[in-house]
Parts: sequence; C-alpha cells; structure tokens
Amino acid sequence: VLNMEDDLYHPFQALADIMAAREAKPELQGKKFVVSYAYSGGLKPLAVPQSEVLITTQFGMDVVLAHPEGFELEDEVISAAKENADRYGGSFEISNDMREAFEGADFVYPKAWSPRKFVPPYSETVDKEGASNYQAKFKDWITTLELLDVTNKAFYMHCGPADRGQEVTDDVLDGYERSLYFEEAENRLHVQKAVMAMVMG
Repeated sequence: VLNMEDDLYHPFQALADIMAAREAKPELQGKKFVVSYAYSGGLKPLAVPQSEVLITTQFGMDVVLAHPEGFELEDEVISAAKENADRYGGSFEISNDMREAFEGADFVYPKAWSPRKFVPPYSETVDKEGASNYQAKFKDWITTLELLDVTNKAFYMHCGPADRGQEVTDDVLDGYERSLYFEEAENRLHVQKAVMAMVMG
C-alpha cells in the first residue's frame, strides 16, 4: 500500500517538497523552515503540515510551526518532530505569530488546515459551521509580498492547489521569483516513481 494521503499524513508530498528544497539549497542543515497555518474557507486535513514538520526535522533544519491557538497538530507528531530535531541537530519550536515566525526564514510553507476542536482527525463528528466560523477569525494569516520581505529571501512553498486570496495573494503565486510551487508539483511524479521502483525492484 502506497499512501497517497490520508487525514494525518502525506508522505509523497513531503518527499516532493524536500526534493524541491534540496534543489533550491543543497545544504539544508541549519536553514530556517517555517510551516505555517494560512487561512482558507474550506476544511483541510492535518496531513501536509504534519508530514512537513516530520521530514524537515529529519534534515537538521531549524523548524518553526506557526498557527493560531486551536490549530494544534497531533501530540505524537509534535513529540516526533522534537525527537528528530534532537537526533539530527536542528531545532523545533511553535509560534502563534505568523509574522514573527517568518522573520529570517529560508523557506516558508503556509498551508491551511482545520481547527482540531471542530474537525478532529478520523472523526465522524465534524462541526463544519463551527470550524468555518472559527477559521474566519484568522483571515490575516495570508502570505503577501510584504510578509515575505521579513524573511531571508525565503523560498515560498505550497503543495497546491493554493487558495488564492485566502492562503496567499495572487502576486506571490504569479510573480514571486523564489516560489517552488511548480517544482513541488513536478517532483510528485519523480518521488512516486522512485518509491515504486524501490518497492517493486
């Protein structure tokens, strides 16, 4: 079974993303990687942010997870990310301030996911109205060119498709020269073929 994504993990996306990051900066050790919540009107799973904090901490990066209160990841994922940071020589911290988290970042990965209070993983009891109303309080969690100015000329990353005007502004998606958006999408093909070759070869 090759997991193409479930509610909690998206391993192939994580592989495609770390491939894109290594192509952009071959030496990832010590680079600051921010996995941030970004607003969306839709309800999204925890899969991408959880997989991102797990894989980036395995490469010795200084990883910051940024989100408003109520958007916490699974406890076991946070524990594993901390263990990875200790083992591979990086760091892992959590921030509730998007702008502060972006300061000095080498990579930023702003992505929507649902508030756990209203959309618990693997649960049939989803409060869609409650989740939408709560998310609407954080429409300022959006990536803009102005926000990217506080980074260390960061590479912008997103698994796609990004919610224009919610997660990110059009000028970032269409004109930001350090965007890895399309490279990540292309890499899905390459990493999935590689895994299939390793499994079946």
